[in-house]
Amino acid sequence: MYQQHTLWDDFSTMFHGISIPELLIILLILGFIFKWIFGKDPYPERIISNWDTYFPDLPFSTMDCYASVQEIMKKREIPGIGYFTVDLKEHAGFFGNKRVYLRVMNGPTNFDICAAPYGTGFFVSWWFGEQKLGCLTRILLYVPIVGAYIKAKLEFKSYYILDTQSMFQHATHTAVLESIDTITSEKGLRVLTELERQPVNMRIRTR
Repeated sequence: MYQQHTLWDDFSTMFHGISIPELLIILLILGFIFKWIFGKDPYPERIISNWDTYFPDLPFSTMDCYASVQEIMKKREIPGIGYFTVDLKEHAGFFGNKRVYLRVMNGPTNFDICAAPYGTGFFVSWWFGEQKLGCLTRILLYVPIVGAYIKAKLEFKSYYILDTQSMFQHATHTAVLESIDTITSEKGLRVLTELERQPVNMRIRTR
């Protein structure tokens, strides 16, 4: 009796005789190759909060704003802070415009700060979120026992972790506000109101 050939038959033949550890190693290698070719998605796994403000008819330097924020943060001597700029695309794909963000990292969380022209004015925004899991961690999540342990560890949020995350958000946000206050003061503009200074807590978006 004729049996229809399926894709599963090809898959079974391809990996016939390969043990689970060997298969995991193959998947890990393929994952690194994929990451090397296409690069890591620079966006956070989950957005926790965000903030933005707009200044009409106010041109100023993007990089000067980023340098000011870094200088203010460094004065506060917060341990474990890293800084670098990252080019983020407007949309998915290989082509399209990019915008330079200042990324401030602390442990598993990071701030993406943007200062850029918009029409005849200028806007400043930030997005606070949790970093994506690494390729190896994602693979290990599927390993029995090991995966359950890693998942439980990732999901556990102690008061220490939550306090550190909250203080990182407040410290970076106040540094951005201090930088903006310096710029608006130099140009003779009004300062932001208390309502304009408040971030928006989202905790809803997962990529």
